[in-house]
Amino acid sequence: MTEHSKGASLHGRVFSPEHTPLKDVRVSLHGVNGELRLRSHHQTTDETGTYEIAGIAPGEYHLWSYHELFKRQMSKVSFAIESARLERHIQLEQGKAIAGRVIDSAGIPVGGVNIVAGNECLSTTQTKEDGTFTVHGLGDGTATLRAHKWDYVWAEAKADPGATDVCIQLGHATLEILIESETPPSDFSFTLRTLGISENPCLSMDTDYGRPTSRIEFRGLKSGTYELEISARGYQTDDRPVFDVTPTSTVHTVHLRFRPATPPA
Repeated sequence: MTEHSKGASLHGRVFSPEHTPLKDVRVSLHGVNGELRLRSHHQTTDETGTYEIAGIAPGEYHLWSYHELFKRQMSKVSFAIESARLERHIQLEQGKAIAGRVIDSAGIPVGGVNIVAGNECLSTTQTKEDGTFTVHGLGDGTATLRAHKWDYVWAEAKADPGATDVCIQLGHATLEILIESETPPSDFSFTLRTLGISENPCLSMDTDYGRPTSRIEFRGLKSGTYELEISARGYQTDDRPVFDVTPTSTVHTVHLRFRPATPPA
């Protein structure tokens, strides 16, 4: 007997609400007790809706079934002994859908955005190149949709199942900082804080430039008012610039001048 074949096994078929076999359903087992939390098994159904998972250690598991067009489903299954061979057929429920589009701060559609939507059910999808998306497999309640992509600030919206015109706007403004000093510091630390707009993040960035003129960018900002805090080892500045970031003005340049720090008296 091979190592893979040791242990209990679980097999069955997955069906649609109309009892049609479903292909490409992801069936997963996740242990729920103690060290079994670290053990998981995954299988995808074939053309006949059949799955089989082998090599399962005795214990209690959560059995998850996921297909993008149906509600994600969970049930419990237990394996008392290593030789147990269980059969479990699964019938998925039809889920509700929400459709919409994602745009940036200038109103331009954004493709490749990850969408996570949840109410009593959870589902995910990704926007097309034209920024449109449809997320399936949701429950009946109001859903929260969160959109995120690299170089953008995440955004969220709430919508009821059946909605077709949800619009989510990602922050995508860019702050360009131009640093000027006759004898520049070698290490800079910046913290970008929002003023009065709680949903915008505080951003921080450490740099190592050592050039008379240096440039740095904070990307993926939402519209709002920001304050820049600057610190540099061995240098000081009185500048704490405050500026506005708007969707139509995405690049800002701030000139900063450092001077050697005054030694304590």
